[in-house]
Amino acid sequence: MAAAFTIEAPQEQAWVTRLMSQQAITPEHQNLKFTLHRKLLDRVNLQVLSSIATDHIRSEVRAALVRLVEE
Repeated sequence: MAAAFTIEAPQEQAWVTRLMSQQAITPEHQNLKFTLHRKLLDRVNLQVLSSIATDHIRSEVRAALVRLVEE
């Protein structure tokens, strides 16, 4: 899903780079990433996402991730 997005803002690129970085990933960090990804996929209707604008998708996914992290 992330491959379909084009990242334009420098601060977003830095965030994505940090998130996807393989440097010093602990098993706990990797587990957190997998858990968040799995929970995000449980909440997001991918079929609906395919029919809306990329900017809106990015906004919706970011909001869903924030809610997951807060939980």
